[in-house]
Amino acid sequence: MGNNSITVQLTGNKTVNLHPHWASDDYFTFEEEQIDVTVGSPSFTKRIVLTKNERQTLLFPSSISDEWQLMEDLTSKPQEGNNAIRFVNGMSRAVNVSVAGASFGQIQPLYFSNYSQIKNGRKAFTLQSGSQSCEFSREFGFGSSYTFLIPSTMTFGTNCQESISEVEDIKPNSVHMALQVPQYFFITAGEVMFSVTGLEFSYSQAPSNMKAVLQAGWLLTVAIGNFIVLIVAELAKIPKKWAEYILFASLLVAVCIIFSIMAYFYTYIDPAEIEAQFKRKEGDNDDDEDTKAKLRKVEAEMARRGSVSSDDEDQRSKQTSF
Repeated sequence: MGNNSITVQLTGNKTVNLHPHWASDDYFTFEEEQIDVTVGSPSFTKRIVLTKNERQTLLFPSSISDEWQLMEDLTSKPQEGNNAIRFVNGMSRAVNVSVAGASFGQIQPLYFSNYSQIKNGRKAFTLQSGSQSCEFSREFGFGSSYTFLIPSTMTFGTNCQESISEVEDIKPNSVHMALQVPQYFFITAGEVMFSVTGLEFSYSQAPSNMKAVLQAGWLLTVAIGNFIVLIVAELAKIPKKWAEYILFASLLVAVCIIFSIMAYFYTYIDPAEIEAQFKRKEGDNDDDEDTKAKLRKVEAEMARRGSVSSDDEDQRSKQTSF
């Protein structure tokens, strides 16, 4: 944050030259959690304690013997395509920074603000210190992160566009989200084809008294698949998205191979023929029932006639006796 260029030597003989109010071109990676940082000539060395698996920025004040500030940086893109913005105040007095939809509050001298989320588009920032103020504007894309440095040499006026230095922590998205639409279309089409054909297969190939059971079994396999997705996406916490997608793609390929083998050895049945057999069987049963009914009717008629004949004989016997 000073007005002079400095040379910084880091652990592992890593050296970087910094211009006034500027930052290094890239981040340095360290396995150690403590590093020694040597600055300037005559040299001044401090031991810096780092946070493991985090990205941090070290701020050097104008006077190297003053306190150094270590900032926690973002390690992933902001959510919903927003832009994460923060300010570093290199001046010797507090500065208030505001923008439409967000406020960075009052930033103390030689200190930094927290990240604030802003939408894409051109944004106008207002910097104010006491009765003095100035504005600068910038165009933002989607999913970026920037640190803006207010130099100690800045003078307030109508416009302070040229005075503010910016550091790009995370690059904005270079691919528009609308390009995902064709992918979602094909994924949806594949899901529909897979589900419809699966349900049709489970219905047509099942016996008439087990169609509901087999369809329920198909839906159970879908539930198990969703459970696997839940475990992998929410509980496993795979750090890299591409690794998660490769895992899902591998599972799909494995399922396709299993289904292909099962389909190759499967003996299909003709649902129309099965229904015809059921109808013929039902017709035979109906014929049997009709035959049985006729036989019962004949037997009843014969029994009735036998009863009438017996009554006639009894009547004749009585008449003969008289």
